[in-house]
Amino acid sequence: MKHSSQYPERFLRMPDVMKLLGLSKPTIYRHMKTIPTFPRPRKIGPRCIGWLESEVVDYMKNLPKATGKPAKGVE
Repeated sequence: MKHSSQYPERFLRMPDVMKLLGLSKPTIYRHMKTIPTFPRPRKIGPRCIGWLESEVVDYMKNLPKATGKPAKGVE
């Protein structure tokens, strides 16, 4: 994955990833299982995982833009 020099390589812990993506912990774990492009955490200690900040930011940048149209059934 291409890393931007704008973002130094550092690990984000779960609360940081939750805040950055605006997702709950269960949703992050569900995305890890169901979305192949979702960033994978790295083991950084015996009982500790972290995500590379650049991979999380790259994932966010590659998300499709909202169309502005309401979802089906929503008025």
